[in-house]
Amino acid sequence: EKTLALLRKLQGDASPAAIDALPAQERDDAFAPPPRTLPATDILFDAWAMTSIRGPMPGRPPLAPYLHGIAEWEPPRTSIAWRMEVAVLSEDLLALQDEDFIETLLEDFPLKPHELLSDRSDRILENLKKAAERLGITSDDDPSDVPIWLMDDRSQVIRTSLAKLIDGDTKRAIEAIADCTLILSPKLGGLTASGLFNGAEPYRSEWNRASNEADTAYDIADRWLDETDKPRRKRVFSDQPRLDKYDDMSLIHTIDTDPDAEERDEEAGDLEESSSEAESSTPSGSKRFWHWLVKPRDAEDATRASAVPVTLEHHTLDVADKLSPIIDALNLPGKIKETFTQIAHWHDLGKKRECFQLSIGNPDPSPGNWYAKSGKPKGQPRWRPRRVNGYRHEFGSLLDILDPDQEHFAVFAKLSPEMQDLALHVIAAHHGRARPHFSGDAIADPNFTQEDSEEAAGKSLCRFARLQRKYGRWGLAYLESLLRAADWAASANPTPREKGVPA
Repeated sequence: EKTLALLRKLQGDASPAAIDALPAQERDDAFAPPPRTLPATDILFDAWAMTSIRGPMPGRPPLAPYLHGIAEWEPPRTSIAWRMEVAVLSEDLLALQDEDFIETLLEDFPLKPHELLSDRSDRILENLKKAAERLGITSDDDPSDVPIWLMDDRSQVIRTSLAKLIDGDTKRAIEAIADCTLILSPKLGGLTASGLFNGAEPYRSEWNRASNEADTAYDIADRWLDETDKPRRKRVFSDQPRLDKYDDMSLIHTIDTDPDAEERDEEAGDLEESSSEAESSTPSGSKRFWHWLVKPRDAEDATRASAVPVTLEHHTLDVADKLSPIIDALNLPGKIKETFTQIAHWHDLGKKRECFQLSIGNPDPSPGNWYAKSGKPKGQPRWRPRRVNGYRHEFGSLLDILDPDQEHFAVFAKLSPEMQDLALHVIAAHHGRARPHFSGDAIADPNFTQEDSEEAAGKSLCRFARLQRKYGRWGLAYLESLLRAADWAASANPTPREKGVPA
């Protein structure tokens, strides 16, 4: 009421000068009171710095209240978005994927502001209950129950359902969705013509696989447009496992939404070899392959997108060229500058693995034919990236650098122990891991024994702690960002080279 009275007193002029002319006490009364600031300790900062541990961790509370303070008068809020993948990726299909598959998809196709609708958590819950009532959902074992992905403030996703979210005590349900993002299936409906969330609103449109059109009323992820109003990303259904259209985009995922199709076809063929029913169920007659594409040098994560394949040597030289002016322009000690010069040449050594080359679609993953980026070779089919395992190439780079039988070890051995630590950590962390750890599947390097891998993984934990004590939390993060910046710039704009030879 006091805010409204003050606004009326301004008589339409809310310029800084007009506001400054108001009585100070009236301004203070009209403004929201300052939030309660929570004390942050060294222990909390150390816990928050371990960013590669994404799940809940004892002694590490959510960051938001410490950043923004606690405003008791403000009720908790929840964001929602609608995505087709929630409906398409069934539990059976997700069971065939890696544990972090959903998080990987959302990293590659992140939720953008134009997709999100935010409201008070209690109102979101109320409308979820309306949606359940409209759909006739009574329990979590109801066949009509619809899946929901709940993403917390650390981008961890919990697969749940509409019935599970609304079941039980209202207060606990609000706490469960507070400060989270709910990713809904379009089949849940709830979007009004004015863009608000109302659970009583029925589902209004269908996904058209035949024309590859997204659900225009709900799933608007593909409507992230560039300056010329062209999409920066697109998901396309096809009856073919390879996609050679959309030459201005790069393929980052192909999801087989019906992996049992061939087996069913074989069974149908055994029963009646020439039956028309069997012919109609073949893969070529269904849009089973879901291709995810992004525009090269435009997507936020440029390292995932390239117009044409880029050789490992080419990319390494590009990173060295990009990193050199960065470190030259900074007031860094000479020994750190010298170390970063070597880091550029070592950071992607772990890509020299058949499993990595297969993961980017290289059709000839052999020594001497190593690539850093996938794409579409001129006059040839587009490479089809596929996830082979959880191996992380930056961890492989660590093992290669430490291998005394490899040629670069002699240069590494000449660095001081302190600079060796820095080089190894910056390389290990340049894609967000090693702060402080790598997951178990990430360290399964085919070129080294499991014992060697586990030893290197353990040492990376200690190395992170040592370097953070030496350079400080923000100082170490700053040093890590130098290689990341050069790597991003090199990936976003590869220079013209022939087989990695400077132009």
